[in-house]
Amino acid sequence: MAAITDRPSLTSWLEEQTNDVQVAIAARGALRTVPGLGSTSPDRFGDIALACLRTAITASVAVFGPSEKLRLIANALGGLTTRIAENATLSEYVPALSVSAAAFATLPTGTETLAIAKRPTRWAVRTGPPAGSATQAVSVATNDASEGIHKLIFGNVTLDAKKIEAGVGAESLMAVPLWDAPEVPEEFSTQFKLLNWHFGHDEISWSFWRDWYQGFLQGKPLDWELQRRVALIPDEDWDKGSAHVAGVIDEIRARFEVERHAEAVAALLAAPDLLPASIGHNNPPDAIDDLPISQEDLAETERMIGRVLREVGEAKPDKGVVAKAAVWIRRALSAAALWFAKKADIAAGEFAKKFGGYCAAAALPAIAWSVGQMPRLLDAFSDLAKSMETWLTFLH
Repeated sequence: MAAITDRPSLTSWLEEQTNDVQVAIAARGALRTVPGLGSTSPDRFGDIALACLRTAITASVAVFGPSEKLRLIANALGGLTTRIAENATLSEYVPALSVSAAAFATLPTGTETLAIAKRPTRWAVRTGPPAGSATQAVSVATNDASEGIHKLIFGNVTLDAKKIEAGVGAESLMAVPLWDAPEVPEEFSTQFKLLNWHFGHDEISWSFWRDWYQGFLQGKPLDWELQRRVALIPDEDWDKGSAHVAGVIDEIRARFEVERHAEAVAALLAAPDLLPASIGHNNPPDAIDDLPISQEDLAETERMIGRVLREVGEAKPDKGVVAKAAVWIRRALSAAALWFAKKADIAAGEFAKKFGGYCAAAALPAIAWSVGQMPRLLDAFSDLAKSMETWLTFLH
């Protein structure tokens, strides 16, 4: 493919691509402008950064198939950040217009917006169909920029385009580091340091966004389902500011971790490879009666996991149900650890150090797990118990 060196060549290439590729290129272009938010004054940072970051995460998630709801959000956010740009300082203008264009690129037929932002005529920005919007998302950073920045921006989008041409899908492209180097380029390093200063100045409000952006820099984005849930936070929560949104995100992350760990435990309980031919040093296998749990408790354990997963999906989870399940999980973990320690001839005290002081009152399923497989289940139950404890602090 020919090198992409300017707006016309980028638009020409994008017009031949599918919309998911156009959106991915737009989102990555917008993400590269995020350090520019670092130059925002402290009194303006909260409102401007939150709007721009919300728009950026929405455009990024849209690569994975935007729902109608997500498109409506993107359209509204594109308008919001365009309005921000119209009254922005020069440093704020670039990320605001870039994320705005990325949002508009998610729309099937695109949209048109004109943002002059009190700039000279050469700063007027018009986006159109998705290819034009994506071009704008990438190239706004090159307006009045040095030759070095121009080459840097179009050089990196050329690398993205070459990956697409080589068969890398749009979704996979989103997991490629933003730049062709592991760090933010020198041209944007000062702004990036200022951005991290803002994030660190109010750690509670901005820790998620710091982790979120770092994930893209390193090519290790946060789980996409988690990002989708953040993007779908209702407007009324976003309108309450960065501190409130941070609390909502913390609950989303806690709930997400419970769901992830509960599904992992359920999968392990159902796995056929957890049914061994023999246990530890015993031959023949232990009798079911020798295990510290009944078939009824096995069924109850599985029911508890099911209840946890149902509550995770509720808009207003029942704290009592979750707390009851958490007690059962703690007891199961304790009993399993002690049972495994005996079977593997491992001191119970060492297990207590690793898995904490959970009260031993019940036991795990009545299945003779092998010594080789049991640690996986113990780790899974430990992770689930800890995640449930965290989630419970958010429930009322």
